[in-house]
Amino acid sequence: MTDRHYDVVVAGGGHNSLIAAAYLATAGYKVGLVEAMAEVGGNCVTDELFPGYFFDTCSSAHSQIQSNPLISRNELGLLDFGLEYIYPEVKSVSVFEGGDSIAFMKDVDATVAQIEAYSKADGAAYRKLLQEITGFRDFFQVDATTPGGVPPQTQDPGLMKLSRFLSLSAYDIVKERFEHPVVQASLLFKASLTIYPVNYPGSARPLLTGIVSNHLGGWATPKGGAGQLTQALRRLLEARGAEIFCSQQVASLLLEGDRCIGIETVSGERFFGSKAVISTIHVKHLVEMAPAKLWGDEFLFGAETFKPGFTLFAQYLATTEPPRFQCRDGERIAIAGELPFSAEEMVRGMADHVLGKFNPRTGIVVHTGSVVDDGRAPQGCHTIKIVGPQPYKLAGVGAAGWDTLGLEYADAILAEVRKVAPNLTDDKIVHRSIKTPLDLERRNLHNIEGSCHGGSSLPSQNGHMRPVPGWAHHRMPIKGLYQTGATTHPGGAISGHPGRNAARVVLEDLGTSLEKVVASAKGVGL
Repeated sequence: MTDRHYDVVVAGGGHNSLIAAAYLATAGYKVGLVEAMAEVGGNCVTDELFPGYFFDTCSSAHSQIQSNPLISRNELGLLDFGLEYIYPEVKSVSVFEGGDSIAFMKDVDATVAQIEAYSKADGAAYRKLLQEITGFRDFFQVDATTPGGVPPQTQDPGLMKLSRFLSLSAYDIVKERFEHPVVQASLLFKASLTIYPVNYPGSARPLLTGIVSNHLGGWATPKGGAGQLTQALRRLLEARGAEIFCSQQVASLLLEGDRCIGIETVSGERFFGSKAVISTIHVKHLVEMAPAKLWGDEFLFGAETFKPGFTLFAQYLATTEPPRFQCRDGERIAIAGELPFSAEEMVRGMADHVLGKFNPRTGIVVHTGSVVDDGRAPQGCHTIKIVGPQPYKLAGVGAAGWDTLGLEYADAILAEVRKVAPNLTDDKIVHRSIKTPLDLERRNLHNIEGSCHGGSSLPSQNGHMRPVPGWAHHRMPIKGLYQTGATTHPGGAISGHPGRNAARVVLEDLGTSLEKVVASAKGVGL
């Protein structure tokens, strides 16, 4: 048995863990980070699935992290460690069988022109909604960067309006404000990208942020793949003296009375944190690592009722051509092709998801990072990821049914993609791999039931109730233990806010502040 001693121990190596660790290491604390997988990154990695072909196996779009001061202000000097973002001019193309399409671009006027091809009124409605959302941006930024979130203050008329907005479904807003079915479906798809049903209360939030991100950081992608973010964080941490241990799965928390003083791995190694222990272990697993009496009945109830969220099914193609989408205004190649089918089919598809029914027309994203980043594939070739929601437990056969049905269902989804990108014939596919919801769970312990977003975005587990009501400010019921990652506010996706927010709380408890650490870091020329 090996014992290692640090000021701060971090359990988990996803992007939020790495970010929290980076702020603490920059503050001068001795940090040790332990990760179960063979490399850091969690769901923010780029894998060479076939020789010479590099795929973002989970996250791809890094739009939300663009507003994080870690990136927007380069607070810790992360951009000096080899991280470079690509910002495509065409963010995505919504495509439909028969040639209907809307291209969403950085330029607002160009996007409105795409919408006005179907409805002048919808073009005006889009401008109006974008203007309203822009007025809410300050609140969204403060909310995202505040531990536990900030509920709108009801005495402010503008925030009263936002409060009502956020309680609505995306379906309500789009159906009431827009008239053309192609426009409706294209906008609703933006809300569905968080893998949350567009007709559920609270789905308005991803709709609003999705629309505004069309013209800011939408589909921002690191050069070299999503994993370049976490690799840059690793380089920064090592430069600050942190030690990182991979292939070390955490088995339990180390306790001294009612205080957490470290973690023990499956192999028997112990990592002690004299000042703090930070976890990104999924909250459902975390409660199994210490006696129930230390958590308390309320916390245990919150963890028990925490819903993993909707699950994904992905397939990866190495090809000799990119998808050539057949659009209203001609053939288009884009980093992201979005197949909404229709507003009604998105609702029906997610209803089937709840019932355990496979439905190839639930909504599909076709991500081709190689069209903006040619280093991801051999010359002239491309990497295509096709992903969409599908149930973890299939009706009648359960989760185990994926091992026999996965390829058949992948073929059905590919057939839908070929209706809008007919050039993706078998002879253009060099290699192919599929990852079912069951495979995604096997890959990463955090992906409970194949959910890559750390838990559903239900109103019952958002903001001050994420992960558990009363414990949303990163401090856990066990003294000395803190929680970050996608199970904390503001949730899944690549935003980095949970990591930075957790670092803020730990630093305050240690008698300093994030602002002082950032100022000190910049003062030494970072």
